[in-house]
Parts: sequence; C-alpha cells; structure tokens
Amino acid sequence: MLYIGGLLLFSISVSGQNNTSIQQIKELYKNQKFEEIYKNLNNRDPEIPQKKIFKALAFYNLSKDHEEIKKTKDRYLKTMELIRSAQNTIVPEDKTETIILKELEKLQTDIFIKAKKYYKNGRRNKADTYFNALHKTFNNSNRLFKNHYGFDDTYFLEVLESKSRMNQEHKKHYKKEIQKLLNKYYYNNPKFREWDNPKYRMANTAKNENYLNEDEKMVFYFLNLVRMNPELFHETFVRARLRVRYHGEIKISIPLYDTLILGNNYNKKLSRQEFYNMPVHNIYQNELPEKTENRFIEKKAYKTSETTTRYRYNIDYSGLYNYLNNHKPELLVLKNLSKFRFSDQGKPILIMKRYDYKFSFYNRTYLEETQNSFYYQSLFKKLRRMRSLNIIYPDYELFKLAECWAIEAGKRGLKGHDRKKCPYGYNAEACDYGNKNGFDVVLNLLIDKAVPNLGHRKILLGDYTKMGVAIRPHKLDFNYNAVLDFGL
Repeated sequence: MLYIGGLLLFSISVSGQNNTSIQQIKELYKNQKFEEIYKNLNNRDPEIPQKKIFKALAFYNLSKDHEEIKKTKDRYLKTMELIRSAQNTIVPEDKTETIILKELEKLQTDIFIKAKKYYKNGRRNKADTYFNALHKTFNNSNRLFKNHYGFDDTYFLEVLESKSRMNQEHKKHYKKEIQKLLNKYYYNNPKFREWDNPKYRMANTAKNENYLNEDEKMVFYFLNLVRMNPELFHETFVRARLRVRYHGEIKISIPLYDTLILGNNYNKKLSRQEFYNMPVHNIYQNELPEKTENRFIEKKAYKTSETTTRYRYNIDYSGLYNYLNNHKPELLVLKNLSKFRFSDQGKPILIMKRYDYKFSFYNRTYLEETQNSFYYQSLFKKLRRMRSLNIIYPDYELFKLAECWAIEAGKRGLKGHDRKKCPYGYNAEACDYGNKNGFDVVLNLLIDKAVPNLGHRKILLGDYTKMGVAIRPHKLDFNYNAVLDFGL
C-alpha cells in the first residue's frame, strides 16, 4: 500500500513539474530563447501536445545558420511535420494557449505568403506542396489546429437560402424545409471540405479592391474557383445550388392563432355557466387525450380549399364539464392551461390555434431542369473533363468599361453588347441579367442557357488574365444586369 501510495505521490509530483516546465517554456519563448527550448525538448520527445508545438515553433525560429536548419531540406515543411505530431491528442487547456494560438496563426500566414509567391511566379508544384501541407497540418481537429485559410461559407449559404418576393412569415417556414436540403447536399457532402485547402484562397483576387462591392468581388472568387478546380466545383457548388434551387414542391403549414382576453375568473375554478360561454373546442384542444377530446367534441370539416380547412364543432358542454370537474378539476382554472399567457400589457390571455394555413412553393425538380438539357449536360461534362486554368485578376480600366455599360444598359433597358455612349476596349464581354449575387452570375453564364454557341461559357473559361465586373440595376424585369469585361 505504501508503495502504491508512493507511486501516486510521485505521479502527482511529476504532473506538477510538467505544468511548471510548460510555464518555463512559455517564458523562454517570450524571451526568444528558441535554441534553448528546442535543445531541451529535442533530447526527449515531449508527450504533452503544447510541448510538441513549442518544439516546432522553436525549431521554426532558429537562426538560418543553426546546424538543425542547415541539415533540414525545408524549414517550413519540417515545422509543420513537427506540429502534426501533436494532432489527434486530447489538448488540456492551460495558460500557454493564447501565445500558441497567436504563433500558429502567424506561422500559417508566413507559409501562406511564401506559397502565394511561388504560385504567382508560376512555380505551382512548389506552391501546392506548401498549400497541401498547411491543409494537412491545420485540419480543424481541435482548437490548436484551426485553419485560418479555410473556406468561409457565409456568402454561399446566403445564396443557397435566398428566396425573393416572400414575406417574413413564409420565409421562416420555408427556411426550415430548405435546411433539410442543405444538410443533404451541402453539410453532408465531404467534398466541400476540400475547399479548405489554403490554395483556394488564391481565388479571392479582388478581396482588397475597394471600388468593387461584395457581389462583384464574389464574381472573381467563384469564377477563379471553377477555373482552379472545375471537377470539384461541379461536385460541390454547382450540384448544391441546383439541387436546392430546383427543389420541386415544398409544402409548409403556418399556424394561425386566436387570442382570448380573460376577465377576473382565470384564477379560480370556472362555474358551469362561465364554462358554457367559453370556446371550449379551442381552449381544450391538445389539453386532453385525443380519445377524451373526441368523446365530447365532434369536429367536422365544412369548407376546404388548397390552403385551409374550416371546421364545425358539436360540443357536449355538460358532459365535458362533468368530466373535467371529476377527473381534471385543475383545468377548470384557466391559469393552469398550457395556452395561458400574459400579454405585453400584462393582461391574462389564452393563445389558441385556429387552423394551419397551408402554402406551397412550386419549382421544377432538379431532374426536370437538368436531365434532358443540352446546356446543363454539356456544362457538367465540360467541368468533369477540363484541365485547371490560370486565375483572373481585377483591372480597374476594364471595371470602368464594364461599369459604364452596366449603367447605360440598365437605364435604357438594353440587352446585348451594342454600346451607345460607352467606349469599347475589352477583348471579350459577357453580360448576365436577373442576378445580383456573384455566384449566380457566374453559374448562369456557365450554363449559358439559350445561347447555342455557348459564347459566355467559352469566355469565362477562356485564356484571359484580367477582368472588370460591374453589377448595376436594370429597368426591365431583370432588376439587375452584370457586365464582365475581359482582357489578355
């Protein structure tokens, strides 16, 4: 027993020393004693994840002349390899976490900037090595491995959930049904996680162009994503958007309520006469077992339409009152009903559902829209088979050309490319009508419905290097027109 007790005491002692040593490492790191940290932790492989990460960060910060750096082929890749040794372990919270999180974010930024330079200089294989290592290392497996260059889905989710010309009450219920489609085609599609690779943040080339609005910037972003990985774009963004948009018929029911303002009798048992004066078919609905309810309240439909069904009630007041009096006397005290509330003005009220208002949103199904369509099927085939392309960068002069025509066409109610007052000067132009968000502008031009030669699609997937984008109001029923002007 003493031996076991001794072991227990020793275990506690070691644990205390480990906590202290982590704190000491933290202080050494603050004082930039990187060589001392690395030497200390390199003699024996640390088992605590924070120690492993400090070892990796210390290695990363060693001077270029250090022998460990000299014998390492690539300091960045080696650092990430050391960090990965801490993955898939339970990470206890401690006082070092703030500094570790800050340093890991800085490390990701350093490596991303280096990879970005390789990418821009045409050394794509080298850039991909760094991007892939970042993706593998910072995999969101726990809080220490947050990927700061992962896919931000905020904008795309707004696109998926969008439904124009709908009142707020309808939108709330419609959104619940759309959520089921989102779960199936977005959240449960593991392919979307591939967009977390920092490589794809290169697509956001217009991020810092302040003369563009958010929707215009997203035209660049999504167009570059499809150019970088056409097949993945089809398997994720295109499929999710079309599946959610062409959902077939969605039926919703909106409950409509009556409010009954109560007098002074809500706090005591109702008399028989007071009970008879109440709309008990509404008050006691769902307050009693269905069998009991049907025994005293006969419900018959007398008017039915596509949206509502109205009912007539035959009520055995005396029988129901006697039943409640003998078996559920507490329900004759109105404050004990689940429907009992106080209004905003402090008045006692009962909230009672009258009926469900039924409403349907009709749309074509995904198969009806795409299955026998040359435009969709040719696009799907194209995206599955084409090679990746260069990304496209914003150009201010092309933006001014696009903006001029977007404004002129919008005000005059024109379509096409026949400018009246606006100058030309682009190598190719694509115009979209009816869409404001950047994703749908890109998707619509890629589908290129009703354009037999697929001219817009060929432009978007052509050998261009720069582009100007302007989305402006249009006086016709389109509401918006987007102009994309391209240059070599």
